[in-house]
Amino acid sequence: MATVRAFIRTTLRSRDSKVFIRFRLSDGRKIQLFHKSEFLVNPDAWDDKKECIKGKILYSPSERARLEFAVSARKALLIDLYENAKNKESLTSAGFEKLIDMKLHPGKYEEEGKDQKDFYYWFRKFLDVKNYSPTDEKNYETMMRMLRRFEMFQKVRFGDDYALECK
Repeated sequence: MATVRAFIRTTLRSRDSKVFIRFRLSDGRKIQLFHKSEFLVNPDAWDDKKECIKGKILYSPSERARLEFAVSARKALLIDLYENAKNKESLTSAGFEKLIDMKLHPGKYEEEGKDQKDFYYWFRKFLDVKNYSPTDEKNYETMMRMLRRFEMFQKVRFGDDYALECK
């Protein structure tokens, strides 16, 4: 059973500074995934044990309620995404962060697919179809960068109309 904890990580405890709330999803001893949210909180106001704003700190009631709701909703989202992930054992924090971003900002990824049906779009689709090991994924990313450099070289050599195509 996966659990999610909200925490802050800072060495600076100042009243003027704010830090991001971070989340750690753990499933047993082997799997720990991290996510840095966009929620800001004053480090002096954060209660690590209760994972919320301290009760005696003066925060506006609406701000306190908004932040507590946002933290609990993000915890539920993280658990839901992890439980529905295809290959949980090979999931990394970076891959998990991408899943979260795709869920929170779906328009960003839909536009990318609609406008960009070039070779690299299909190469990315190829990588997404099957869950490769992190090493294999890095190797494919390296190959994609090599192909981009080759394409840039050919554009200099033959003109700007050169591009790798999928037919």
